[in-house]
Amino acid sequence: MPEKMRSFLKLSAWLLYILGTVLFFVYLLFPAETFRIFAEKEINRRTGMVFQTKSLALTFPLKISMENSTLQGKKGFSLGVEKVALSPSLAAFLRGQAGGKISLRTLGGEMDAVTRMPLASPLGARGQMQLSRLDMEALFSLSPKPLPFGMQGQVSGRFVWEPVEEKLGFRGNLDISGGDLLVDFPMGEFPVIRLNAVQVESHLEKGRLEIENILVTGSFGTLHLKGSITGALGPSGRLNLSGGIRPDSSFLQQLTRMGGIGPVISQFAGQREIPVRIAGTLESPQLTLAGIRL
Repeated sequence: MPEKMRSFLKLSAWLLYILGTVLFFVYLLFPAETFRIFAEKEINRRTGMVFQTKSLALTFPLKISMENSTLQGKKGFSLGVEKVALSPSLAAFLRGQAGGKISLRTLGGEMDAVTRMPLASPLGARGQMQLSRLDMEALFSLSPKPLPFGMQGQVSGRFVWEPVEEKLGFRGNLDISGGDLLVDFPMGEFPVIRLNAVQVESHLEKGRLEIENILVTGSFGTLHLKGSITGALGPSGRLNLSGGIRPDSSFLQQLTRMGGIGPVISQFAGQREIPVRIAGTLESPQLTLAGIRL
């Protein structure tokens, strides 16, 4: 064997030995309890929410796992997460970027996201999120206020974000299986609304989420909206959305036969589109249908 090859193999063996020894002591001495306390305090400092996890561990090759975690916000918001797995990206770090993969088992399903972002420019972020079989009833129960409807079924989907002309573009779609919207209507039995799919196209610009298009399809027909959400993307975010409903004729006929709202709904018969506007906040949205505030 040539001398240079022998020297290279010897150097490689020593490097592997040193790397193995370092990893062994990293896993052996990893301060899981200290890191758990730090993570809880840091999430609270950055979001104002209370985060608690019962178990935190470092697993091979470089993954932080947490189990039985809860995230609690103001006004009764509470999200339980059975398992979290966070894997930082070494390749992104070597390029001067923050990035990695996070997987959550929550709301009866799973969420997986992969992202990377230049440290100097958050609007340069790229990534995608996959949703799988999230329980709709559990998802809507996260609302801090009682909702005038119930929801059944499961939702899956995919979202992508990437830079678009110095803005952060965000688009995606949701597929809904058995998505029945059950409206609690005091003046009669409201027809069950079957939701099928949701499509979103938007971008983030100067602290404002510009909605280029939201398209919802279901047994009621189709709903399209555009506009913006300003301020923090939380309960206090301000809504300014407008668009219309292109009603399904048979669904409209069911509504006209209902007591109380039947005469009102009959005014929309024959209309190609019913104007819709949504204002207020994400916590307390205000819906206006054909000039009538609901």
